[in-house]
Amino acid sequence: MKYLLAIYENPGVWNGLPERVRADVHEGRHRFVEEIGASGELLGRITLGDLSHGAVVQVRDGLTWVTGGLHAGRADHLVGCYVVECESRERAHAIAAMIPDTGIEGLGIEVRPIAFSVGAGV
Repeated sequence: MKYLLAIYENPGVWNGLPERVRADVHEGRHRFVEEIGASGELLGRITLGDLSHGAVVQVRDGLTWVTGGLHAGRADHLVGCYVVECESRERAHAIAAMIPDTGIEGLGIEVRPIAFSVGAGV
């Protein structure tokens, strides 16, 4: 079964962390990629660009509205994701627990089964 492991960050939490802790998280993510890649369970990863370059697009009454930043009402935002393939939901949870973000209050990993995918081997 394939799973999406989505990394969400709350800017207030992330920016409040000491620089060394943020560096440790980034290093831990790299170690995670190496380990899960070696196991054959990692199918892909995506790192998103700076939120200031993002936009929310909505169509209302035939008019397209484009606004910058987060979708309304969100304190946290998606910064990237991993796609893994493993034998069970429990294994997907165990893999997600290996991502260092899970050890920091206010950060987390959302685990969702992938119901359908096409292209790029995912």
